[in-house]
Amino acid sequence: MLTRDELVDLYRTLKDRSVLSVYLDVDHHDPARKGHWRNQLRTQLSNCRKTLTEDTEAEFQEAAGHIEDALRPYDNHFVPNRGWVGFATRDRLWHAEELPVSVADRARWDRGIQAAPYVKVLGQHRPVWAALVDQVRARVFRYADGVLTEMEGLTADRYLGDLSDSGVSKSASRTSGFRGETSTDLAQRLLDRQSGEMARDLVQRLTQGAGDDGLVILGGTTEMVARVHALLPGSLTARIRDDVSLHVEMAPHEVRAALERDTAALTEDLHARLVDQVLEAGRGKGAGVRGVQSVRKALTENRVDRLLLSRGFVGGHPEVANELVGLALAQGGDLEEVNGPPGVRLDQEVEGVAARLRF
Repeated sequence: MLTRDELVDLYRTLKDRSVLSVYLDVDHHDPARKGHWRNQLRTQLSNCRKTLTEDTEAEFQEAAGHIEDALRPYDNHFVPNRGWVGFATRDRLWHAEELPVSVADRARWDRGIQAAPYVKVLGQHRPVWAALVDQVRARVFRYADGVLTEMEGLTADRYLGDLSDSGVSKSASRTSGFRGETSTDLAQRLLDRQSGEMARDLVQRLTQGAGDDGLVILGGTTEMVARVHALLPGSLTARIRDDVSLHVEMAPHEVRAALERDTAALTEDLHARLVDQVLEAGRGKGAGVRGVQSVRKALTENRVDRLLLSRGFVGGHPEVANELVGLALAQGGDLEEVNGPPGVRLDQEVEGVAARLRF
């Protein structure tokens, strides 16, 4: 997938050229719909042809040929993943890829690329680190760009060390060597100590992995989830989600489904806070603006730090959305497509558009 910087470079490279941008929803699993994406492509290209003039028809046909060539390997097959995107000019295919998120079917022949639908894709780059932990072991996962990777895990017994360090005799005994403490009590005390060491190492790995922007999902036993959560730094507080319905024995496909669900919920919470902040700042003379006209003005003045667009606005007003996204990309601003209740709030209060300002 394109990073934000790569999308910026592509936008700037092609901003003055006629480009065919194609987005396809390929998230189909019913065998009867195997070729549905091909029908949608034909429909979208046919709609584009209705806008052509005699001078642009040949140029469009060459660009469409590059798109069709890129999709030819999928003839009579499902396209892997959930979405597909391609950008082509008359002389070449500039970019084509499968996407881990579904996108609305859309083709547009216009000056520059249609970048607004890609804002949804950019959110997939944010890394999600997850730990499934009990007293005995911790499984660690990284989920980013639609790919789930299980990392090296941790086990409590690696922290056992030499029992002599605890002042306990290694000879067989029903007592621990401490007055009033049975061997069972000792075993539990040692396990608690080992689990604590494991939790501290786990926190270090999660903190380093999440960095300044990543999310953390904690699952497992209630006790260990609380223990690990309490050790994580305050800078991560808003980016942590506890889910004790997850457990250490989950299969990878179950982990992926759970992480997608929890990531969506946590992202919605983060977007709700961000929308609160931007709308509050926009009510006075703070560092925020609201509504299409005010946001467009701020973008033309190169004042926008982060542009917020509701998913409803991107789908319902594609041309205006693409204009605003293009202005933001031209100045290197950050972009967020906001879905769920925070997106509905943007639609209801500020035409689906707001921005946080640099100054």
